[in-house]
Amino acid sequence: MQLTKDTEISTINRQMSDFSELSQILPLHQISKIKDILENENPLPKEKLASHLTMIILMANLASQKRKDVPVKRSTFLKYQRSISKTLQYDSSTKTVSFEYHLKDPSRLIKGLEDVVSPYRFVVGVHEKPDDVMSHLSAVHMRKEAGRKRDLGNKINDEIAKIAETQETIWGFVGKTMDLIEARTTRPTTKAAYNLLLQATFMNCCRADDLKNTDIKTFEVIPDKHLGRMLRAFVPETKTGTRFVYFFPCKGRCDPLLALDSYLQWTDPIPKTRTTDEDARYDYQLLRNSLLGSYDGFISKQSDESIFKIPNGPKAHLGRHVTASYLSNNEMDKEATLYGNWSAAREEGVSRVAKARYMHTIEKSPPSYLFAFLSGFYNITAERACELVDPNSNPCEQDKNIPMISDIETLMARYGKNAEIIPMDVLVFLSSYARFKNNEGK
Repeated sequence: MQLTKDTEISTINRQMSDFSELSQILPLHQISKIKDILENENPLPKEKLASHLTMIILMANLASQKRKDVPVKRSTFLKYQRSISKTLQYDSSTKTVSFEYHLKDPSRLIKGLEDVVSPYRFVVGVHEKPDDVMSHLSAVHMRKEAGRKRDLGNKINDEIAKIAETQETIWGFVGKTMDLIEARTTRPTTKAAYNLLLQATFMNCCRADDLKNTDIKTFEVIPDKHLGRMLRAFVPETKTGTRFVYFFPCKGRCDPLLALDSYLQWTDPIPKTRTTDEDARYDYQLLRNSLLGSYDGFISKQSDESIFKIPNGPKAHLGRHVTASYLSNNEMDKEATLYGNWSAAREEGVSRVAKARYMHTIEKSPPSYLFAFLSGFYNITAERACELVDPNSNPCEQDKNIPMISDIETLMARYGKNAEIIPMDVLVFLSSYARFKNNEGK
């Protein structure tokens, strides 16, 4: 079983690498590559030829639909590349390339290929799925399963409601999951990554993918009237087009600043994964793509919590659902929607669907009282005034008393290659806060 899983991961990594390299080749150069393969390579490298053919077909198709600026998605490329590769044949005596493709009428495609890849001939068969008994049974199966899924959804909602009921239940749940990570993970890198994923998704009411896609170059220190200072970073790729994630001081065990500090000490910068044929909009992302699946598998196997035992229930994405429910229980429905779907004020490039479904919720910035409430330092009144839970525990006063550690060599030693990417003032604040917080009570 493990060997099969490792093989699948290796295949996915190879496909991602191949797609990234292929995306660097300009369209007309792709055509030259195809001709070179057909003229000079024997035996024929079917996978390689299929990749180049798929890329020029998809690029030409987008251009013909007046969608020249729309990139080719890796998932789309792999779907069609597999189909072409499985059926690809070449007859050198007649210079004829043949394969199957998902088209009802391939005549235009054949003419286009013969025009640009002259003097070669193309025979494109129509790829059709067989109409068999299984397809009809599957349709019936799906209809019957829909009712069961409704029951499953209700069960998930019930479990989320239990966790989000009070301050004690939500942060108690997070604390128990932190204990599980501490007890059942052996590698420091895994421990730090799981903790960051858990704490930051809960504190940001965000999808795990949003956290993963955070651009680490954009970290900045921002002031907050209730908490002193916090960190903010930009997420270029998300359902609303863009959003921010926040790392702020917290009173309890769940402290995203401490989780971020630990994570950056154990990991190097992670290059942005390429998912289309266009150049990535940023260079480094916060989490590895594989982390979300790894976390889901770990939680499913190790946790005894009811919510994690539900098949196909939320795991890495649980924080968003629970925190949204928790805020709603505290009469912050609007804030939950705003925070969970937060977008930058600049709206260029946001999709029509995102605007229709989400943009109506967007304001200039999340309110400071929202961070104050989630931090655990404050209670919030009906008028949205913030009252300290403990007058002797004032985060603004604590912030003023943090001794700043600005020695460059110390920061480089602490954060390694991350110190070459993340702004230095961010690391000064983060390391100083972490040392101050970890030394409290000693």
